[in-house]
Amino acid sequence: MDLDRSLNSGNLPEDLEAIQRVKLDLFSNPLVKRCMAGFLHSLQTDLDLRRIFCGRVPVTTPVRRRLDHPPRGGARRNPSKPRR
Repeated sequence: MDLDRSLNSGNLPEDLEAIQRVKLDLFSNPLVKRCMAGFLHSLQTDLDLRRIFCGRVPVTTPVRRRLDHPPRGGARRNPSKPRR
């Protein structure tokens, strides 16, 4: 999976579809699936990591708001451990 490749074929609908395929491949990866909860938790607790992430990845306002103000009572203490 090449996340840094340029998608500019000159056909916008095809490029948008290609971007969606890359995202689907990324989030279907078993490693990414297992690590996502812990990574998102780290974005909420580690200001340096959040600054780097938000500087490199376009983050929408609702996502930034959620990172700045996590839900009360809903956060798991150790998100890397699966629920039983």
